[in-house]
Amino acid sequence: MPTYPTFPAIAPTEAAAETEARVLQTNFGDGYGQTVADGIQNVRLTVNLSWLNLTDSEAQTLEDFLRARGGYLPFFWTPPRTATALKWRCQKWTRTPLECAYCNLSATFVQAFDL
Repeated sequence: MPTYPTFPAIAPTEAAAETEARVLQTNFGDGYGQTVADGIQNVRLTVNLSWLNLTDSEAQTLEDFLRARGGYLPFFWTPPRTATALKWRCQKWTRTPLECAYCNLSATFVQAFDL
């Protein structure tokens, strides 16, 4: 089994988690229908993260990590208020320069269920 790197230990300033359950639904008419889970891992987390007022060096560390993963390679990260690291992918992030060598970084992590 492959090993995955762990996201750098720079805590986000803000984190908003969205949970989505994928289901398959069929309607048979007369108000009857059937709904089932779409796959074994049908409940997936998406977390929108923001790091505010990072130094350029901190932001570069995070961005270098994400760039090295290329949007398709998973990594481990432990969400706030949880004890267990989960597997994630990040295909989109934004770095916003501020004054005095500081910047903000935002990213969207999507839970991965690879083996």
